[in-house]
Amino acid sequence: MSERLGLGRREKIKRKQDFKAVFDKGKRYSNSLISIVFAKQLAAPQDKPARRLGIIASRKVGNAVQRNRLKRFTREVFRIHQYDFKAPVQIVVILKPAAREAPRKIIQAGFLELCKKAQLL
Repeated sequence: MSERLGLGRREKIKRKQDFKAVFDKGKRYSNSLISIVFAKQLAAPQDKPARRLGIIASRKVGNAVQRNRLKRFTREVFRIHQYDFKAPVQIVVILKPAAREAPRKIIQAGFLELCKKAQLL
């Protein structure tokens, strides 16, 4: 009955070497609010989840409160749609300064549009 909400520790990309691996072998798609860099895996190892997310928000996006709010929202969008992804994938979302002023529905639509363009959904 207890459903786990949020992303687990292993479902997040946190380490510098994990970000570097996605940037080195990944592909990039962008719009005016966000960029995504993704790397598909052939198969997810037993000890790692099939879908992982990392988020980058520089200080240009806003103060700490604004950056963290946008990161929480982005994680929530990913969590809701994580089982719609076709293959094991690692995604890094880079938030742009324009995302601070944009409505949440536009950010969500932009993220999903980029994922569809990248044929992840």
